Amino acid sequence: MSIYESSKCTSCMACYNACTRNCIKMNYNSSNSLEPCINENVCAHCDLCLRLCPENSPIEREKSLEAYACWNLDDLERTSSSSGGIASIFYSHFIKNKIGTAYGCSYDENLQLKFSKADTLEELPKFKTSKYTQSYVGDIFQEVLYDLRKDKFVVFVGTPCQVAGLKKFLRKDFDKLLTIDLICHGIVSQKYLDDYISELKLPQKPNKLTFRGEYNYYFNLYKDDKIIFSEKSEDNLFFKAFLDGLFYRENCYTCPYASIQRVR
Repeated sequence: MSIYESSKCTSCMACYNACTRNCIKMNYNSSNSLEPCINENVCAHCDLCLRLCPENSPIEREKSLEAYACWNLDDLERTSSSSGGIASIFYSHFIKNKIGTAYGCSYDENLQLKFSKADTLEELPKFKTSKYTQSYVGDIFQEVLYDLRKDKFVVFVGTPCQVAGLKKFLRKDFDKLLTIDLICHGIVSQKYLDDYISELKLPQKPNKLTFRGEYNYYFNLYKDDKIIFSEKSEDNLFFKAFLDGLFYRENCYTCPYASIQRVR
């Protein structure tokens, strides 16, 4: 059974989170893109994955009522962020007032980009700066639902296709859920980044990565707090390929979310 037309799959993982039998796994296909694979021996053929896939039903979008240009007034927060530090304001509001939780993505010590949850202000810096690979959703939609059922406020920041996946998974609107979708440039497979770093053959294994921030538009790799590799965007092969749109997921080239109308 196929959930989707492969070229349209965004790897939002709504199907993975919704499957009660855990028969859906995420594997890399021949194009190095993550996509769901069903274990037919376990599948009950309930078709829930088909019904919750955002690509199998019309996307609910609406035109924004207002547009604002804004930035964080805290100099430290703004300069340590990539694009004005606005996400930090939303995140910290929920946590400072002890009314909810924050969900975003960050690179772990193995430079794998994953979604995670933050309950404290000390955890928020991990969500800062731009990330130019696809973030792994994992079970995060289930965690969001758990918090909402506990009557907590939740702020979730992701790409438009990830927001669409979350809302399909939830199956109803929640007054205490705030979703923020990015104006996305396109998504690059984590595997391309892994292979690129491996080919650099660095003397130390990096455990931190930045594309923007204090060193704007530099591809920087760190061992702890020491830079062990640094190149300007126009000189760096990975960065240049990303900016030129050479190796996005196939669905990104016909993205239905690239519109003035945003996911409702």
